Amino acid sequence: MELATLFFVRSVELYLKAGGLIGFVMPRSIFVSDQHHNLRAGSFPKPKLRIFRLVDLENVRPLFNVPTCVVYGVHEGQLEYPIEGAVIEGVLDKKNEDFRKAFNRLNVRQTSFELEFQGERSFITEVGKKILPPGGRSPYYDFFRQGATIVPKSAWCVEIEKHPRLGFNPDFPLVRTSEVAIERAKKDYKGVRLSGNVERRFLFAAVSGSELVPFGLTCTYLAVLPIEVYVDGFRIVRREEAVRKGYRGLAEWLEKVEKLWKEKRGEKASRVDVYNWLDYQGKLTSQNLRRRFKVLYNTSGTYLVSCAVENKPIGVSGTKINVKGVVADAKTYWMETDDENEAYYISAILNSAIIDKTIKPMQSRGAFGERDIHKKPLELPIPRFNPNNKTHMRLAQISKECHEKVRKILPALTEKYKSIGKIRSEIKKHLEKELKTIDEITKQILKQT
Repeated sequence: MELATLFFVRSVELYLKAGGLIGFVMPRSIFVSDQHHNLRAGSFPKPKLRIFRLVDLENVRPLFNVPTCVVYGVHEGQLEYPIEGAVIEGVLDKKNEDFRKAFNRLNVRQTSFELEFQGERSFITEVGKKILPPGGRSPYYDFFRQGATIVPKSAWCVEIEKHPRLGFNPDFPLVRTSEVAIERAKKDYKGVRLSGNVERRFLFAAVSGSELVPFGLTCTYLAVLPIEVYVDGFRIVRREEAVRKGYRGLAEWLEKVEKLWKEKRGEKASRVDVYNWLDYQGKLTSQNLRRRFKVLYNTSGTYLVSCAVENKPIGVSGTKINVKGVVADAKTYWMETDDENEAYYISAILNSAIIDKTIKPMQSRGAFGERDIHKKPLELPIPRFNPNNKTHMRLAQISKECHEKVRKILPALTEKYKSIGKIRSEIKKHLEKELKTIDEITKQILKQT
């Protein structure tokens, strides 16, 4: 729960008499964020609060560090839609501008707002502005899961250390905490460096949302993960078991990790050990690299991007060592399938402009635009892949071609640009024709559901 909502409702309860009026400056996230659903829907028994006016200040610059709105309420009656309000837009000379000067630079448009639903999500939008297609939640909603949380990075993310003359043993390489992990380490883990030889079977290629681009990955990073294949996923291998099974390298690495965890976490380490933290909510062990393909998309960001990757041994760190397929890490959602065409089909749809545009009213906004994506794309009626449907198969084929084109152009783009946003936009320029076709087909598919 965000405190702004709590303060607003609690102030009505404590300080307003029946019929009393209240106005609060609030984060605009109350329009869309899931945690504000009860406020939007009036789903609380007391106090009696009827919101009667909303003012949207999202496009006023500069104002606050996050998009803002104003909410007016009265301590009586029941919440009803539509709600009258206004949208104010414009650019000020500075923050805390003189009131009269400010309004000479602002455009005020009177409007009204309504409550909309897509799947189980609610959001507030202007009357007549809804662009969401009819239909229920996609069957893919339950197939996608959040990526793992491979933290602390200093303990798990590594790079291979080569001997200047002898190179390294590909089955039992010497690894050390990667420079990227050191650079991005949180305060408590600054300067932490681990090293040691680890069996190749416990080395995996990982990817986070920061490496995702339309139809491709900029790179993967190497991770030591204490997991073994088990049923339809993995199981955690703790240090005692590693010792018992003769995994000497892993056992020694885990001993260092356990010591680090206790030093940094203190008393908290006794509540959650490093293994449960690594596999929080089963986000790591639920992944199954025996499935042929993994479809990925980003958890947050201004634009939705997706790619399909094949779960096959891949080379890492510019070496000849091959590790198991890709493990989805933080800021990703993933699903797995053995059907190649299905993987490319769903990736194409998730890269379409219409899906990205359609979820915008449901996305919360930050200082730099829309941010949270999560499962919002899957609230849309994206149908299950049907190999007998020629339209579905055509979309899969175009997606394969896009993946191949991106694979060829990515090395030059990553060499030229450091910004992931710039790389993503350049890829879209290269694929302008294909993306237009994908968008047209996706619109057609959504209409048919």
